[in-house]
Amino acid sequence: ASVGISRFVDCFNWEQWIDQDPTRLSRVAQDVGARLGRALADEAPGLRSLHVIGTSAGGFVANQCVSDYVAARQGRGSRALVRLSLTDPFTSGPPDDEVQRGLRGLDGFASIDASTIAAGRGAEQL
Repeated sequence: ASVGISRFVDCFNWEQWIDQDPTRLSRVAQDVGARLGRALADEAPGLRSLHVIGTSAGGFVANQCVSDYVAARQGRGSRALVRLSLTDPFTSGPPDDEVQRGLRGLDGFASIDASTIAAGRGAEQL
């Protein structure tokens, strides 16, 4: 029985943007995620719930998507309740160290995701 709730599920495959240089992987993924997050903010202003799931290096895309979605909706009225799930997140030592030269691991999530985590916790309290 329908209760008047409509859901949309989309599987976003970002493989076409994967750079062959592994040291650029996180940066390229973050750029793709940023564009996706801003597009969601602009094209779906009435969105009530957003659950983004990233697997492996796709976690960079997912993380940046929700971060940019939240940032883009600030000051523009309501925004969706945002949930980020990372499955088998890509890890590779400290972010931006001399050896990895820009290849961000799980530590990179911590440094760029603090505002997203805070926004998610704040939204849960509503």
